Amino acid sequence: MGNIGTSVTRPPVTANHFEIKTTFISFIKEDQFYGHLGEDPNDHLALFLEKCDTLKMNGVTEDALRLRLFPFSLAAKARQWLNSQDPNSFSTWDELSNAFLVRYFPPDLANKLRNDIHAFHSEGESLYEAWERFKDLQRKCPPHGIEPWLLIQTFYCGLPPTMRMSIDAAAGRSLMALAPSGAKTLIENMASNNYLWQSKKQFLKKVMVSLRKRFYF
Repeated sequence: MGNIGTSVTRPPVTANHFEIKTTFISFIKEDQFYGHLGEDPNDHLALFLEKCDTLKMNGVTEDALRLRLFPFSLAAKARQWLNSQDPNSFSTWDELSNAFLVRYFPPDLANKLRNDIHAFHSEGESLYEAWERFKDLQRKCPPHGIEPWLLIQTFYCGLPPTMRMSIDAAAGRSLMALAPSGAKTLIENMASNNYLWQSKKQFLKKVMVSLRKRFYF
């Protein structure tokens, strides 16, 4: 039987004495989505699912938990949007999450973020910083549909010549001659080494500054 007056139909559960503790509801409400510009709906869904996965109950399906808890993860305009939907509009998690993305991750936004990926260009960053920013652009647009080889090419071509030369030297040939998976692994390893090197340099710089202060002042 549906829940009259609410847009979410809560699946029945077979567990005895079923109860979601208020502490867990508060845990969900710590990271609410308000429906403001600049909020990332994909991030919100990923964090919500991560939290839900920490709660397991015998006789309670994932849909039963998610459909009961998701409204608590929304606030302000986003909660108003959910409440404005027709009664019993959503009876599965797929229906609810898809509707949420249609509302807050519409095609025009997806197209803009996809164009941001295609337009990637290094901004004077280290290799590590550039690679992390490029991955962040992809994370913001999960359904970008860009082929792996084109992602590698886009990143590679967006780097300054000196970085491209270093990557080619590490590859032993042009990076683009490698399979996409191999090229990605190479970049990941080089970016990681770059991060460790930069961290070591910063640490040594702090040590040297500390020693100068100690012995010369």
